[in-house]
Amino acid sequence: MLEQLIEITNSEAFILKGNLIINEVVARQKTFDLKIRFMIIDHINDLIQYEGEIFCEGHGTSSRLEGLKFPYNRIKLYTSHPALWENNNILYLNLQGSVTNVAELIGDLYIAHNNACGNWIDFHRLFFSIPQWINTKEGATIHIPESLLETYQPIFNKHGVTFSKRSTDKGKHKHSLLLFGNPGISPDNFYLLQPYIIAEKFTVTMNEVNRLMY
Repeated sequence: MLEQLIEITNSEAFILKGNLIINEVVARQKTFDLKIRFMIIDHINDLIQYEGEIFCEGHGTSSRLEGLKFPYNRIKLYTSHPALWENNNILYLNLQGSVTNVAELIGDLYIAHNNACGNWIDFHRLFFSIPQWINTKEGATIHIPESLLETYQPIFNKHGVTFSKRSTDKGKHKHSLLLFGNPGISPDNFYLLQPYIIAEKFTVTMNEVNRLMY
């Protein structure tokens, strides 16, 4: 039924007069799952068209779920997306160098980073240690998604930064991204505060009700 939910929220009728409201979000940390109750409404005719639940097994992360989802109300499912890179292999690197312009290094990395992952991964969380440590004997230790290493390597080379791999944290589970987006505002590969859920499995139950809201 997930396919039906995706089809409804991307239909012409929904785009013209529909909306999605999330009434309740229940997260259970012990079992790593998440349950969402939602309604699909016709806001022109004040009509509740569908009521249902999304059950998320192996819940990883989620953001900005509760309430009216307008304008981010078109649901899509991704099995490959920059938002998932941190759930895959993570590399722990030690960076060494004698960088003459650390600000330029950070700026070059930032531009390359956002071009690659569209702001879905927090740049500052990855590279906060560079200004203080890059030119020291110990070097700067960072951890990055393996998918981004090729993006950063030309920048490291440009600024004379060498790196050694200290360890790899291999992703143990395969996750998917359920994204509440709106391509008229932002493409799905660029993060502009769209609500989302990352989990291993999504199960949807949904009933057609067609009753007035008030």
